[in-house]
Order: sequence, then C-alpha cells, then structure tokens
Amino acid sequence: VKLTKYQEATALNKKEAGLVFNINSKELLKAACCNLSESFETNATVDVSFSNAVTGTKQLKMLGLDQKYTALTKELLPEIRGLASAYGLNFIPGRWISGIQLTKGGSTVVNGYESITGQINTELLKVHEEPETAVNFFTDVNGRVETNITSTTQLNSHCNQSVLLHGTATLGKIDSNYDSFLDQPPGNQINATY
Repeated sequence: VKLTKYQEATALNKKEAGLVFNINSKELLKAACCNLSESFETNATVDVSFSNAVTGTKQLKMLGLDQKYTALTKELLPEIRGLASAYGLNFIPGRWISGIQLTKGGSTVVNGYESITGQINTELLKVHEEPETAVNFFTDVNGRVETNITSTTQLNSHCNQSVLLHGTATLGKIDSNYDSFLDQPPGNQINATY
C-alpha cells in the first residue's frame, strides 16, 4: 500500500508558536502574479493598493495597518525597509518566489521590531529534486513585456546555487480616455540575484 499526501496550497504551520501560514507555489499559480505585490490577490489578510498612480508605487496593508508595521523579509533577512518600501514590492518577481510564510500578529524581536501586525517572509527558488532551468516570456496588448530566466543547480551534497534574472519594460504609451495622463506609467526594470 502506498499512501500519498499532496501539500495544500495554503497550510497552517502547527509547529510554530505564532500563527504562520505557508503559501506555496500552488497558491501563487491561482493569482497571475508578476511580482510580490500581486501575490496576495487571493489572500484576505494582506491588501495591496496603489499609493501613487503616477509612479505606480504600491502600499501593503496587513490586518488593516500600513506597511511600516509589517516586517518584510527575504530568506528571513530584512529586505524591504526605509526608502525601498515605496518600490520594494516590485523588486521580487513572481517567478522567483517558491513560497511565502505569512505570520499574523506580533512576533519576537528575532524577526525585527517592525513586526507589529505580522511578518511576510519570501522564499526564493531552490533545488528540490533535480536542477532546473526555465525561461519564460510575457507580453500584452498594452505594450508590457517581461522575461524571466531561472536556473537552480546542486553544486555538491551541501551547497546549491540559484541564478535568477528578470527584465520588464512598459513600451506602450496608452491614454484610452484622452485626458493627457497615461493609463500605466512607462519604465524599465532589470533584476538579478545569485
């Protein structure tokens, strides 16, 4: 007899003292997420909205409070703080994310002093069973173009490496209601991590 259990898309971690929800890549597939800010469209706890429509900056709210009360970490290290908080949610592309740990409520000082409403930790792609290399392209009728290149490799029994590249450009300048304001801000962005 062989028993197989599939991991749930969002699971509550019962081994943690706090209220930690593990959001894996299966849940992220439900929302068409191009970056971290769009990964929370299926989550009722986190609300992401535009704080400035001209520049395209986004503001995160968790449990009704502003982003400055939420600790945002990547691989359990502080990531989006200070001046980076305005554009920081756009710096982590959706293709790079393998999972998100969402902690509700106050946390210990180990995670930082910002975590009054909770903590959002982003886990990046890693080697699971086999090395993986993927390339994907996206384009739409509004002139937005995106490219992702990801590669994970096992170096030896203790070390692995991930090379993650992302490029995005908004080439179209669309003003569908002819009010002299563009419907989406133009811009280019290139992200890379190793």
